[in-house]
Amino acid sequence: MPADVAQDGDRWQQQWQRAADEFAAADPGRSVLLQGGGATAQVGADTPRPGASVLKLFVAIAAHQAGAAGRLDLDATTAIDDLPPSRWPSVLTSLRGDHRFTTAELAGLMLATSDNRIADHLVMRLGFDAVNRVAAGIGCHSTRLAAGFGDDVLGQPGRANVTTAADCATALAAIWQLAELAPLRAAMRSSLFNSRILALLPDEVVVAHKTGSLTGVVNDIGVIHAARGDLTACFLTDGQTDAGAAAQAIARCARRAYDAWQQG
Repeated sequence: MPADVAQDGDRWQQQWQRAADEFAAADPGRSVLLQGGGATAQVGADTPRPGASVLKLFVAIAAHQAGAAGRLDLDATTAIDDLPPSRWPSVLTSLRGDHRFTTAELAGLMLATSDNRIADHLVMRLGFDAVNRVAAGIGCHSTRLAAGFGDDVLGQPGRANVTTAADCATALAAIWQLAELAPLRAAMRSSLFNSRILALLPDEVVVAHKTGSLTGVVNDIGVIHAARGDLTACFLTDGQTDAGAAAQAIARCARRAYDAWQQG
C-alpha cells in the first residue's frame, strides 16, 4: 500500500475511532463498527446483541442463496392473503389480498419496509437452520436466528435473535461482493426508516441500510454511498432507556464518520 494511502487510512481511523468512542461513551450496551478505505474503527464489534429486524437481512441473504442453488424458486408467487397474519400495520394492507408477489420481490419488500408478515413467511419457507447455516457460511459465526417475526415473538422472545456489528459488516460485504445478492442492494437503498444513520447526512447521500428495534434496542447497519467511496457503518445497541437519544447518537456518529471520510 502506498505511504500516502496508508497515512490517509490512519487519519480516517483516528477520527472514526474518536467518533466511535464518543458514541459508546462508556455505555456497555452500545456497539459500533466503521469501515472503509482499508481502515476500521470499532467499539464492542464482537459483542452479540439482539439484532431485531436486522436479522431480516440474513433471511433475505438465505433466500437468494437458496434461489441461486436451485433450492428455492425466487419466481414463484404468493398471495398476500396467504402470508401469516399480524395485528400490526403493514404496507401490505393497502393492497388487495389476492395480489401476488414473487419470492424475490417479497425478500426485497421485507428489507425496504421491514414487514414482519413477509419475514415470518420466508423463515417458515427456509427454516431456522438454513438461515443460520448461510450466516455461518458467509463468515457470520456469532449470528443466530432462533425466533421468527410473528406477533407472539416481538417482545422478549425476539431477543433470542442475535448478531454482532462485525458480523453485520461481513454480511454487508457479502451483499456487495456476491452477484446473487445484488438485488438486496436496491432494496436496502429503498428503506422507509431513515431516522438513524441517514438523519444528519446531506440529502443527496444514499444509504443502503437495515434498521432493527425492540424495547431498549436501537439498531442500524448499512453502507453509506459517499462521493469518495462506500463507508460501512454498523450500530447495535441494547438497554437504551431513551430510543430517541440513541437514534440521535447513531446519527451524530455516522455524520462524523462521513465528514472525516469525505475530507480524506
